[in-house]
Amino acid sequence: MENASKALIMAGGILIALMVIGALILMFNQISAYKSNNTSSQKDIQIATFNQDFLKYFDEKQLKGTDIISITNKVVDYNLKENVTNYVDLEKKITLNIDLSGFANNYGVGNVSKLFNRQTLIKVTNAENSLSKAIIRYSSLEKKYSLSTMGKLKSNYASISSGTKTIEQATGKAMPEVTIEDIAKYIEYTELKSAIFEPTGTPKYDDGQIVEMSFKYIK
Repeated sequence: MENASKALIMAGGILIALMVIGALILMFNQISAYKSNNTSSQKDIQIATFNQDFLKYFDEKQLKGTDIISITNKVVDYNLKENVTNYVDLEKKITLNIDLSGFANNYGVGNVSKLFNRQTLIKVTNAENSLSKAIIRYSSLEKKYSLSTMGKLKSNYASISSGTKTIEQATGKAMPEVTIEDIAKYIEYTELKSAIFEPTGTPKYDDGQIVEMSFKYIK
């Protein structure tokens, strides 16, 4: 009788131990599932926030050239990043396609643009493209000499190019690095800033993260 009681007690202890182990396993699985779901949710939120920083331009029916300049700078800056930033995969670079068909017809000479020559499609992945180079060049001149001074270059372009005025006479400032060709290009650059663009096609994604967008010059 005593042995039977001990056997029952042992069996009960084993059963309780198994129940405790089972409960711990269940709890561990639930915690793991919660963490996995929470991580997935955080990833989705972070990528959605990242995407929206670019998609806010694409969501507009029409954009000004200043918006195109902004997104060009944003794409170039992002593509330069290398450090880990949580769930956004910096290995996935963004390509920005800008269709400039018709721009040279409106603002170029002989259907040739001073800024872009005969190029009508610009692919932006880094600063080594004609648009980024123009942005860097002429935004730096605007910061150095002011918009007002650069405006004087524009309004006096005919006199400067014909030789009846020097750049210093037209602006009141010595601008040794500015050439007549620079002024012609700057005139186009200001027209680009006020031009109208629209998004084309649909953005492309890689595992939910935006990797390509396209815009087209309208007028």
